[in-house]
Order: sequence, then structure tokens, then C-alpha cells
Amino acid sequence: MASLSKEKYNSEEYLLTTLKDLDIGYVKVSNVGTILNHNSTFNKIFGYNPKENLIGTKTLDYWLNSEDRNKFREMLYKNGIVRKYITPLKKLDGEKIFIQMNIKLNKNSKGVFISSEGTFADISERIKTEQKLKVSEEKYRLITENANDLIAVLDDRLQYKYVNKGYELLGYSKEEIYNSQATDLLHPDDIKRAVKAFRKGLTTGTGLEELRVKHKDGRFSWFEVKGKTYRDLNGKTNALLISRDITERKKAEQKLKESEEIYHSVSDQYKMLLESITDGVFVLDKNWDYVMINKTATEMVQMSVDRMIGNKLTVLFPGFEQTQFFKIYNDVMNKRKTKRVVDEFIHPDGRKGYYEVSVYPVTEGILCMARDITEKKVAEQRLLKSEKKYRELLENIMEGYFTLDLKGNFTFVNDYYCKTAGYSKEEIIGENYRLIYDEKTSKKFFKMFNQLYNSGIPLPHTNRAEGLTNRGKQVFLEGLIDLTYDSEGKKVGFYGFARDITKKIISEQKLKESEEILRASLESTADGILVVNEKGQISHTNSKFADMWRIPQDLIDKGDDQKLLDFVINQLKDPEAFLSKVEQLYRSTSEDFDTLYFKDGRIFERISSPLVIDAEIKGRVWSFRNITEAKKSEEALKENERRLKEAGKYYGS
Repeated sequence: MASLSKEKYNSEEYLLTTLKDLDIGYVKVSNVGTILNHNSTFNKIFGYNPKENLIGTKTLDYWLNSEDRNKFREMLYKNGIVRKYITPLKKLDGEKIFIQMNIKLNKNSKGVFISSEGTFADISERIKTEQKLKVSEEKYRLITENANDLIAVLDDRLQYKYVNKGYELLGYSKEEIYNSQATDLLHPDDIKRAVKAFRKGLTTGTGLEELRVKHKDGRFSWFEVKGKTYRDLNGKTNALLISRDITERKKAEQKLKESEEIYHSVSDQYKMLLESITDGVFVLDKNWDYVMINKTATEMVQMSVDRMIGNKLTVLFPGFEQTQFFKIYNDVMNKRKTKRVVDEFIHPDGRKGYYEVSVYPVTEGILCMARDITEKKVAEQRLLKSEKKYRELLENIMEGYFTLDLKGNFTFVNDYYCKTAGYSKEEIIGENYRLIYDEKTSKKFFKMFNQLYNSGIPLPHTNRAEGLTNRGKQVFLEGLIDLTYDSEGKKVGFYGFARDITKKIISEQKLKESEEILRASLESTADGILVVNEKGQISHTNSKFADMWRIPQDLIDKGDDQKLLDFVINQLKDPEAFLSKVEQLYRSTSEDFDTLYFKDGRIFERISSPLVIDAEIKGRVWSFRNITEAKKSEEALKENERRLKEAGKYYGS
């Protein structure tokens, strides 16, 4: 490289050229805010024409708020220089960008600050990527923390770097786990094998072992531990371990292994055990014929036991020899060592499924324990498409879903919400919720949003709101409202589910009105009414019933028909006949009429009918009418007629 003479060398021009090549903006500004020098990259970053010469012009205020600007100036004037300072700024058109800048103050010979200059690098894309990464990591954290399996990350010294909540099922706190080594939780007989497998995994990248893990109370459980190594951002090797409790499976496998010699003479009790196992269990002889199979295994392949027993695996499942399953089966058959295989299988009828099969050598040939893990595999595949599926779900649920910013402007709504509100998505997105609801309803929602923002406590699904849309539609809504947060944990808006329960509320109101009318009708009748359900409980009485039978209100309130009978039978002349009739009617579906005579001379007419609801008998209705006066009048009339007849006989003679 040719050397530069002092006469030709211009440090600022040389710096501008270098920074342009590096895509870094540069600007020098006087104390009064006049641009003294700049490069084209500075123009590009802040939205100026790259060819425009800004020297001699005033700088604009690029800060988003005065607090950030004042904080930066305080640092600059205190230290004279600020390096690698990252802050959000705005471009000429107001667009928000993230900038990393290095700024220093320049002094004259007297030590007075006369200007400032520095470099600017647009790191907006990097910041956005970091924020997306943080959101993504949070999603995976939620999945990990809520998984049923034990998930952990170990360093190359077997120290825990991360564990999920699953470890709490062992009885330990996270602090206890972090202060221990992985080998501290293993059965003493498994430690050597576990360390060997771990070291091997560091070389091969993956590993699979079955180990016994200790609970805090001293118990041991079997876990299937799958491991995979990776390097962190510092280049250090770590191991991701996913452990699944297979204690029940190990118990079942042990029982089967102990009984492998007596499959052909298996007892009824052992058959019940096989049928109770949730895994599919079958035995293949050395000719690949099925010699034993349990119900679960037949259900997996949708074939009967009769069709499978005595028939060849390769005949029942054409092409099976080309599968990974057959490769493992054949390997165990020949080498007599236990193996496990996990793969997809296509059934003869075209069905697809994922299966995990443990294969054991036995006297006849091989014993296989198969577990259908299709749902797990499908869940894993769905997880990879979670964002798309999440959006599809929101669009297809029978509830309205919406998101708002902190000003109450809609940022998303699904189709169901649009249908409820009576607006299209194009009309709603970007508008305030006041667009949809009248002033009174909008004030209700504002109060709810304000309460949620201040308390941070979600408003639950039981929360109901009544309102009127600006298009005159009365709505009753039931749903949940909660806050949304950005990657830094700041409140940025709201989201919610809204279910339109207008028809339900109107139906409830009509039912209530109908019940009130019925209750008023029953109270106005001259008859005493008692309704008893099929469980012998009083579901309704009117006040006339209690008055006629002279029953205290507290006994009515207890709702026990038997206690009610015990109270009233002593008022009757023939209580045994009354009780017998009542018991008979409770077993009957017919109507019945009777007359009741009281010890004090009262006489009631009684009508009993079955209570029929939706063509089903739900109890009986008892109606009582006091006919004492009518009976007395009837008896008096009969007596008068008798006397008239006697008089007629006398005078006629």
C-alpha cells in the first residue's frame, strides 16, 4: 500500500471513505446543531437522499422521547465519549429504528467543547431477530415447563444447567437439583453404565438408556433417558436429556419375561394380565407365525385373533420385510439380544401410525411389546407448525377472539368475532373498540380494561357484559380478557375471547318469566299443590298446601317427602291406608283420585298424577282440595231428603 504524505492526508475524508465501505454512518455536528460533515451512509440510515449534501443544515431531533435523549447527553457530557450505545431512534419519516452509536465531544485548545462527532450503525434487523428469538424461546420454555417428561441440560461434567418442572415430581426443588450432579440421583448399580453412555453420547451425538432415578423419599423409578449433544454459543458441549417414566412398562416387561416359558399353557390369571396391559403384546415363532397376541395388539392392526394366530407376519402384512421393524425383529431373532425400534408403519388398509416396539428373545422366537405413539408424533409435527395452526384454530373456534393495543385499537379479530359484532375484518382492524359499541357499553369495557391493566389479573370466562352495538344489535357477551406483553415483559395490549350468549340469556329470561307466571298461578289456586321428584325430594309446593296440612315452613324447606309424610299421617283417620296408597302410586304411572278423612272432621279431595317431562316420568304431582263444607252441605241435603220422605209416608197414610 502506498504511504500517504502529511500534505495529502485528510483524516476526516479518509474516515468517511472507510466508514462508507463498512456501511457505517458518520456525522460531525457543531454545538449549535449545524452539520459540519457527514457521509452518505448517515443519509441512508436516517432516510435522507444519499446524494444530498447536509453540511450547513440543522440536525433534526431523532430521539423518540426526551428522557432517552437527556440520559444520553448526561452520559456524553460526563464522560466526553459514549461507546456502543444502543437506543431506538426515528428516521426522517418517523419510522422507528435501532441504532448502535459511538459519539465523542471535541474541545478546542482552551478545553471548551466545540463539536461532537460519531458513527452510527443500523442494527434494527438484529434487534428484531433477537426479539423474535426471545418470543420463540419463551414459547419453547412454556412447552418444556409443561411437558410430562423430565427435561434437563447437563454440561460435560454432568452438572445440571437447566431442569424443567417435571423434576418436581421426584420431590426435589430446582435448587436441590442444581446443587447436585446427575449421578447423585441414579441407582448405584446404574451409575457406571450411565457415565459410559454419557461419554459415548458426547462422541456419537445421541444416546438412549434405561436408568433408575431416585425420588427424594428414597424410592426408585425406571426412566427411559434419551440424550442429544450440542454446542452452546460459547462452543461448549452440552447434553439435552429427555427422561420418560417407564416404571409401569418395566414392571409389565419383567412379568412377561419371567413367564416366557409357559406361553402355551398360560393360566386364566396370566391371560387377564396380558389383556390388561395397555401395550400390544405378541409372540412370533422362528417361522414368523403368530403364536400369542393380546387384545391391544389386535386393535392396533384391526385384525381378529383368529385371523392372526398361526399365520405368518409376512403374509398378513405384505412388504413387511422391507421395514425397519422387520430388520430389528430379525436381528433379535438371530442374535438373541433385546432391542427397541421406533418408526412409522403403513397398514395394509392404508392407515399410517408411529409405533415403539421393544423386542425380546424368548424360547419360541421373539416377544414384542408395541406402543402406539402416533398421537405423540403427530403432536411433535403439529408443534413445528404451531403458528399456522394457532391462527387456523382462532379462525375456526366458535368463540370470538381479538387483540387490542393499549389505546383500545383492534390489531386482530377472527371471523367469529366479526360475525358477533356485525362488521368485517377490514372495517374493524385498526379501529377502536368504540366503533362497535355504544357509549354506555364502551364505558363498561373501558372500566374493565383499566381494572385489568392496573391489577394484572385476568378477567375470567364467567365475566359477563351486556351491550348494544352501534348498529343497534343487543349483545350479551361472556369471555376472558388478559394482558399481552412484549419480549421485554412490558404491557403492550390486551387479548380476549368473547362468546355471544345473547340467545342463551334471552332464553333464560323467558324461562324465568315463565316460571314466575307458573309460580304465581300455583299460588293463586285454591288447591294445595305438592310436587315430588323421582328421588323422593320436594321440588315445589304452594303456600295453600302448607296451610291446608298445617305444616311448618322449616319442614317444607327441608325438601324431604318422607319427613313430610311422617308429619301429616297422624292427622288422618286411616293413616295406614293413606301410606299404602302413596307407596303404591310412587310405583305407578297412572292418575288416581281419593278422598281423605281427618280426625278433626276435615275432608280433602286428593288427585295424584305422574310428572312427565320430555316423555319421561320425573316424579308425581299431588293436588289437595278442602271439600269439608261441601260434604257437610251434601250430608245436610241428604238428611233433609230423608226427613221429607219420612213426612210423606206419615201424611200419606
